[in-house]
Formats: sequence, C-alpha cells, structure tokens
Amino acid sequence: MYGCHDVITVRVLKTMEWMQRGRQFTVPLLIFFLLAAGSYMLYAALQKKELDYVRKLVRDELHKTDFLLNLKKNNALSALARMAHRWEMAGGTSFPLWRTDVRNYRQQFSSLETVEWVDSTYHIRWAEPSRGNEKVIGLNALFDAQRAQALKGAAEKDTPTLTPPLNLVQGYTAFIAYIPLKVGDHFDGFLAGIFSIKSFFDENFVKNISDNYVFSVSYKGQKYFSNGVTSTSQSESYVSEKNFWIYDKKWILRLVPTPQFIESQESVLPITVLISGLLISALSALSASYILISRLKSKDLLKVNQFNSAILSSTAYLIVATDEKGKVVIFNKAAEDALGYGAHEVIGKTTPALWHDETEILVRAESLSTELKEKIEPGFDVFIRKPLQKGIEAREWTFIRKDHSCFPVNLTVTPLRDQDGKSTGYLGVIEDITERKKTEKALRISEEIFRTAMAYAPIGQALVSLEGRWLKVNSALCRLLGFSEEELLANDFQSITHPGDLEQDQAALQQLLTGEADTYQLEKRYYHKSGRLIWTLLSVSLVRRTDGMPDYLIAQIQDISERKEIENMKNEFISIVSHELRTPLTSIRGSLGLILGALSQNLPGNIKGLIAIAHDNCERLILLINDILDIDKIASGHMRFDMKEEVLATVTLQAVEATEAYAHKFNVSIALEPIEKDIKVQLDAARYIQALSNLLSNAAKFSPPGETVEVAAKLNANRVRILVKDNGPGIPEEFQARIFGKFSQADGSTTRAKGGTGLGLHITKQIVEHMAGRIDFDTQTGKGTTFWIEFPIVSGSEAATADKSTIEAIAFHHQELPTQPPNVLHVEDDADLSHVLRATLQDKATLITAGTLKQATEFLRQQKFAMIILDIKMPDGSGLDLLECLDSLTEEPPPCGHPRRRCAACSDVRPGRCGNC
Repeated sequence: MYGCHDVITVRVLKTMEWMQRGRQFTVPLLIFFLLAAGSYMLYAALQKKELDYVRKLVRDELHKTDFLLNLKKNNALSALARMAHRWEMAGGTSFPLWRTDVRNYRQQFSSLETVEWVDSTYHIRWAEPSRGNEKVIGLNALFDAQRAQALKGAAEKDTPTLTPPLNLVQGYTAFIAYIPLKVGDHFDGFLAGIFSIKSFFDENFVKNISDNYVFSVSYKGQKYFSNGVTSTSQSESYVSEKNFWIYDKKWILRLVPTPQFIESQESVLPITVLISGLLISALSALSASYILISRLKSKDLLKVNQFNSAILSSTAYLIVATDEKGKVVIFNKAAEDALGYGAHEVIGKTTPALWHDETEILVRAESLSTELKEKIEPGFDVFIRKPLQKGIEAREWTFIRKDHSCFPVNLTVTPLRDQDGKSTGYLGVIEDITERKKTEKALRISEEIFRTAMAYAPIGQALVSLEGRWLKVNSALCRLLGFSEEELLANDFQSITHPGDLEQDQAALQQLLTGEADTYQLEKRYYHKSGRLIWTLLSVSLVRRTDGMPDYLIAQIQDISERKEIENMKNEFISIVSHELRTPLTSIRGSLGLILGALSQNLPGNIKGLIAIAHDNCERLILLINDILDIDKIASGHMRFDMKEEVLATVTLQAVEATEAYAHKFNVSIALEPIEKDIKVQLDAARYIQALSNLLSNAAKFSPPGETVEVAAKLNANRVRILVKDNGPGIPEEFQARIFGKFSQADGSTTRAKGGTGLGLHITKQIVEHMAGRIDFDTQTGKGTTFWIEFPIVSGSEAATADKSTIEAIAFHHQELPTQPPNVLHVEDDADLSHVLRATLQDKATLITAGTLKQATEFLRQQKFAMIILDIKMPDGSGLDLLECLDSLTEEPPPCGHPRRRCAACSDVRPGRCGNC
C-alpha cells in the first residue's frame, strides 16, 4: 500500500480527463466521491499497516533475541560437550586439567555458574568453583524429584539431559545440563553445567532491548525471567512468542511492546487523510510522509543486520551456518581468516565439504554406519546425523585451507529449529586446536621420557600418594624389596618400613607438605619380602598441582646395606682397638708418670728426657684415641648428655682452670672476665667444659708466647655468647670453610708445627649443637681469632649450684679419715695397669685387685673399701652390673651419713664423665 495514494491519484486524474469531455457536473462529485473513498481506503490501509509494522518490529526483535540466545546456548553447551569429548577420548581426566578447562569456559560464559562431575553412582565429586559449593560435594544428584526425573534413564540414552528450572542451595534459580560420560563401554558419570537463569538471559544483548519492550521467559507456564518493564492490556494484542529449545526442554520467549512504544508508532496520517482527503496537497504530503516512514524502517532493518554482523565478526571462533541442505549461509570473518576463502566465494555456493578432508569423511561415514546399523553416505549427512539425534555433537576434524595447508579443529554442530521444532539449518562453531595439539604432544613426549628414565633407572624409584600408597614403581625397586609391582601397588610404604624409622620419615614428610622443606633425605630400613631388613638411602621430593597444592611424591630408594655393614664393622673395630689400645696405654702412661714423678731424681738426664718424650707421645696417643671414640659416639648417637641448669660463671671457671696448666706449657695465660652469677644455661656441665677447653687449648696453642687468651660472656636478648679471643696469626681464608670438618688442619707451616689431630673443633661443634647451642668464629689474618659458642638463657628458678651441705660433709669426712691407709678395690683384668696403680698409690692407699667380677663380689662381702675403681669390660660380664648390686653388697652407709657415691673408671669413661662423682 506504500504507492496506493499515488496510484489512486493517477487514476483519478485520468478519469477526470475522460469525464470532463461530457459530464461537467458529475466530475466534482465523482472526484469528491473517489477522493473520499480513496481517502477512507487509504486511512484504513494506513492503520492496518501501522499495526502490522509494530507487530513486525516485535517479531524482528524477538527473532534477533532468539538468534543471539541460540548462539550463546550453542557456545556454552558445546563447551561442555568438548570437555565431555576430551574426557571420553582421554579415558578420564585429572582434576587440575579439568578445573583449568572449567575456569577457562566460566570466563567465557558468565551464566555458567558451576561445573560439576557426577560420578557413576550419581554423587557429586568435583565442583568448580569450590568456594560456595562446599555443601554439594558428596551430595547425591538424585536427592530431589525433579533431578531424579530428569536423569531417569539418562545414562542408558547416551544423550545430554536438561533439568527443568531448579531452586539451588546456592541461592539462585538455574537449569542443569547433564552430559553423560563414557570411557570405552563404561559409564563414567555426568559432566554437569549449572546455568543461572537470570545470568543466562540477562546479558548485554537482552539489556540492549530498549525500554520499548517487555521481555520475559517462561517454562511450562511459569515465568522465570523478565526485564522489569511493564505493559498494559492494550499491548497484549501486539505480543509475539517463540519457542526456545535447550535440548529437549521447550522455553517460551515472549516480547510485548509498551504502550509508549505503540503510541510512538502511531501517526496523525490516517485521520489527516480522512479529513483532508479532498486536498491533493495533503495527499501529496501524506505520500511524502509515508515514504519517509519507509526509509526509517529500512534504516532500522540495516541496524539489525549490522549488529548481527558485528557479533559474528568479533568472535574468535569460526562460525559457519548452513541451510537444511548444507549450503553455507553464514561465514564469519574468523572463518575467512582461518580458511583463506572469502564469504562471497562460499555463501550460497558450496557446502562445508570444500574444506574437509575426504578421507576423514569416508572413515566417519563407515564408523557411523557401524554404530547406527544403517548405511550412511559420505557427505553432509555425516555432520548432521548425530546432532539431529543428540541435539549437539562435538568432534575433532582436519580442515584444509585454500592454500592446501591443514590444521586440526574441534567442530561443534547444532541444529537450528523454528518454533515448531522443525530443522531449518545447522550452526557450526569451530575452534582451532593447533596449539592445544602441540601442547598435548609435548606433554606426551615429556611423560614418555619420564617413564623411560624411571623404568630403566639403576636405583629404586617410585611415585607415592600423599597417604603413602605406591602409585608407580620401577623394576629396580621391585628387585630391591623382593615384591612384584602388583604387590607394591596394592600396599603402602608404612607397612614395610621398620617401626623405628617410621616416625622420622613421617615427620620429614610433614615438613615437606607444609612447605618447610623442598626435599628430604634419610637413611631408613625396609622389610624385604623374605622378612630380612634392608638399609636404604631415601630421597623424597614433592610435586605440586598448578594451584600450589601437594599432588604426589617422587621417591628414590638406594640400597646401602653393604655400606651399613662396613660401618658396623668399622664401629666394632674402633671399639675393639680402643679397648685393646687404651688399656696398655693407660699402664704405660701410669708407669712413665710414676717414673717421672717419684723416681725422676735417681734418673740420668738423658734417660729422663727420653722417658719424658715417651710420656708426652703416650698422652698424644690417648688424646687421639679419645677423640676418635668421641667422633664414633657422636656419629652413632651413643654419646650421653646429662642436661641440667648450670650457673654459667661456675662451669666456665672450671673449664679455664682445667686448661691453665696446658696454656702454661706455651707461656700463655688465660684471662676470664667476670660473668654475672645469675646467668643460667641448660647444658651438660662436663661436655661444656670439654668443648670450652678445646677452644681454650687451641687459642693457647696458636697464641705467641707471652700473650693472653681472653674469655668473656656477652648477653644478647635471651641468649648468652661465650667468646674465646687469641692474638694469633688468624685462620687462612681458604681454610675457613672447612675448619669444623673432621681431621681439618691448615696447611701452613706454623699450623703444622703445632701438631694436633684435627678433630677437636669438629667434636666441639657436635657437642655444642647437641646441647641446642651455636658455634662460629670471627678472624682477621695477622690479628687473631675469636671463637664463640652461644646458648639460650634459662628463665625461672635459679640453677642448682654446688650443694653446700655436701661440700661441708665431704670436708668433714676428710677430717675424720683414719691415719691408717684406706683400702681401694681395683676391678681390672689387666695386671699391668693394676701394678702401675698400686705403685702410684704406694703409702697412700692399699690397693686390692680383683681380676673378675666374681672375685670383686667376694672381696666386697668380706671387707669395706673407701673407693672402688671399676673397669666396665670384664671377662665375665660388664662392670655396670656390679654397680647395680653394690648397695646390697655394702649395706652400711658411709661414715658421712650421706648417700654413697659411685665411680667407675674404665676404658671408655674419662675423668669427669661419671654422673655420680
């Protein structure tokens, strides 16, 4: 009717010319009648056109919204389908990779609130994001009737399933898309995508619907979304509705123009035509106005087309749509760039077979024919048969560009349907997966290298879960432990670990899990399948997931049984040698000392000098053996530490006094600065004196004659530092890094001239650290060295000092000693040593020797002894056993009235080491 007025005008003018020839009076009436009738007809036609135009605008707007929603739905559901396809192709997936995919897709689709994995028992096992979804983990997906009804038979149908709208525990209304998963023929649960209904429909393209329309979405008569604009009953005559399918669920999209929009589309043209129908100028003006309206309508239509084109051009995915016969109708910019074809070359002219590999199409046709048990011809039917059945299909293909180069893609095909559900075409969303394929290939190569390296490693290697179960073991480990691979994988490391090593292993593992350490290494014992113990060196590192959480452990297990056996042999050798050497050396030292002391006046000068040399070298040998024994005790953990609260000033003074005689041999004095009496530390006094004496003797040895070694204590917060400063040559820089090592000596001639075993500082460091202390030094070449040891200060009650009453009692006891020499029992199987001791105690005590424990017991029952000197290693047992029964053998208390003190002197106990004397 756009040209109706012009046509009528022309016809009226021609009629007027015909009538003017003979009917002059009837012409005006005829003109009036014709114009009036024409005006009325034009008035009625314009009103109908306006009504149709408004309805067309509503339908166009609804079609645009439907198209965009379909595009969004297809993208979102195809994302889930791709995830499900990867799951099935890979035979399952790991949680980190699955969560990474979910995060990527949730960033793309804001309406995708949550993605869950529902296992084959219909229990929810994974949910991303985890925050806010803690309550759903472990929940049965069939816990309410609606979900149970929706999932009924879903696993058997092997098709995606959609729930009706649900009110979720997370506090919003949503629908859930369940895509069944299969690994081979095994049902592996569902991939569930939870879409918020509000977020799904309340996107930018819905917001772009102007306030001229009321937009709502309903399901089975219940409204679930509205853009909040209101309408009136008058507007309902313009309503437009459209079916919106999500899988097999039909939603209703409803669009109603507002009264304001309807009024804006109404014009005064019809009434003007009716009133001014006789005026040709008014009719001409009406025609011009009508043409203008037509142009405006064309402009609106152009805007809609531009908007759709912008959406298709902006996406990174290749978008290709076809009609129901396969002819391309949409070919977006991304498709042009990727395939090299222009849209004008393919739209309406060809099918997607142009860029598909013919071989792949043939193979797919055969596969579908086998699967569906019907003949599928290679062609367009290959792409649409499964989507028509399932609603959507995602599959990997190879695309061939115009220049004949190839690249892999993931193609998701979705049927396009009208409001009656009839297929009108097909939408293909294509993702270029070239980079992903490269990453997967690199990962496979890396995993293969790791598997090969592990399988052929010469030492035991294993992957272990955080709970301790063996996940993967190599053949070397199976040979080492005597178990088969299946036996180990069905077990955990705790069950074959020696109980004595388990606590240390688990403590180190806990430090690894908490991030306190990156790796740990320890020696531990495993039970061989035969029951014997195997010593191993265990090295463990932790593998973390992409989010930083611990994933699994890598363990390397090396057999060190032979080394342990050698160490045991060495320890036994040291023990035997120490006993066999120290006993005769003690006799030699005592004899030489006795000669140099009591008998030295009767010796010629040259003989006396030779005996002095022998005595000094004997002392050196004893010191060396003592140091070696200390090293062995520290390494084996057998060195005892009797930790007590001690007054620092007291034990430091004792160490200085014990070393003064040694310092005098080098013409060096020791100066002790006053130390506060209330400073107390927790330590073993004897071990502290041994450690500090080592530092003092070193300082004296390396100080020039006439110099002074300074000893001081400095407080620092809750710790105290004891400093030993000398004025010697300093420590060479190249020697500083290994000064605390075993047998460490500087190579300078001055240092070598001083002699020594090179063990003293190493022993000192071990003793200090075993008492929770620290040791280090500061040195300057040519200016001297300051060694320092540091301990925490003990807070609380005062440390136990020397018992005054005990001292007084001992003094009293000494005053009451009888004039007759006391009896001393020497329990010793070495007659030479006993002979030396008897000569030493001549005129001071009467020494009675017992060569066995049995003989010693008889002596103790027969008479009283003021002192017992006891060797631990006796031919018929341990001297410690005699100590245990000493009270029963000597029932009478000592004359002082205080508890009897015991003293054992043996080959591995030096002066000051007995805890009771």
